[in-house]
Amino acid sequence: MRPRVYFLTSYLEYLLERGRGSEEAAVGDASRFCRYLLARVRESDIEEFLRQTTDNAEYRKRLRRSIRRFLRFVHDELGLPTGTFNDSPPHR
Repeated sequence: MRPRVYFLTSYLEYLLERGRGSEEAAVGDASRFCRYLLARVRESDIEEFLRQTTDNAEYRKRLRRSIRRFLRFVHDELGLPTGTFNDSPPHR
């Protein structure tokens, strides 16, 4: 098991270590799959993720803001629907 690293960075390292001929195609495929999943995420999925991730209210608040920012990027820059989470008021 790898130490904690960012998801896609770890995947790229994994591909390079195995001598993949074309990382571009593999990363493109992974990207399409992530887009597929992101287009289907709902507020209830995100809230469940937050509940499972931490009991710490301050960390949960920061994580919620971070996810909102990410989903805003997904919507604005990638043109993907992001459910209703982006437009809902922040939870306390």
